[in-house]
Order: sequence, then structure tokens, then C-alpha cells
Amino acid sequence: MKQAMFYAPIPEGEVLCGLCSHRCKIKEEKRGICAVRGAKGGR
Repeated sequence: MKQAMFYAPIPEGEVLCGLCSHRCKIKEEKRGICAVRGAKGGR
């Protein structure tokens, strides 16, 4: 997995994806609505 450029870490070990207008809050080892972006190790 390649580290994304448009994300921000948020509390509870989630990340906020900033790539599209959905602004998904992605939990550890899960994926966003797009099913492409995921979170691993707080990134």
C-alpha cells in the first residue's frame, strides 16, 4: 500500500481522507466509500 498525500490523522486512530468530497473518516484496516483508500497504522 502506498501512503496517500491528502489525509489527516484524527482521534481514535482514524484518518480523514481529503481526496474527494466524501471526506471519509476511515477506521484502522478499513476502506472509504471509494473502496480504494484505506487506513493502516494511522496513515
